[in-house]
Amino acid sequence: MKKFLAGFVVSTILISCIAVFVVVPKIIPKIISDPIKTAEQIITPGPVEVVPDATALVKEVQLLARLETASVDLIQVFPASRDNKRLGGIFGEELTFIANGKAIAGVDLNYVEEKDFQIVDNHTIKINLPKAKIFNVIIDNNTSYVACRSKGLLATADPQLETEVRITAQSKFEEIVLKSDLLNEANKNAQNIVRGLAQKIGFTTVVFTNN
Repeated sequence: MKKFLAGFVVSTILISCIAVFVVVPKIIPKIISDPIKTAEQIITPGPVEVVPDATALVKEVQLLARLETASVDLIQVFPASRDNKRLGGIFGEELTFIANGKAIAGVDLNYVEEKDFQIVDNHTIKINLPKAKIFNVIIDNNTSYVACRSKGLLATADPQLETEVRITAQSKFEEIVLKSDLLNEANKNAQNIVRGLAQKIGFTTVVFTNN
């Protein structure tokens, strides 16, 4: 009985060794054949994603300062008269003034802050820009002129009349500009400029929240 058990144990060990011998060769070549690939997978880091710097963008935008983004040339005829109805107009005066001017609009970026720039993700940023405003409406004294002037028999030329016409022209031009599309154009142009800066830094999507 003891011999039988001993023989059974020896046979079992022998069969196990054969099984190991049969299975192991199938595993070992796989490990040996790919050692470099396995090492590369462990050592080689994944792709690095560069996060755009919002602080750098803020500084770039602030450097634009008082950014003029739209302008329009203005021209209008302004007739004016004084005392033309008194005594048949003998003390009266009339003139026709041709006013040439220009309106300039833009965005004041001197006071933008980091809180106006909100990073949504590594590709998207929300920016709150100041709204565009009219910077200047000017009468060009070099190209504006009195086209014609007439006065009554007893009238003397009144320089104050031309001054008043110029003031009227200035006010009228400001009114015209406010009713025009100049401010919308100035806003769009400012956004395009800032969007270009943001994309240069690395943001692909720029959302403006001021309009």
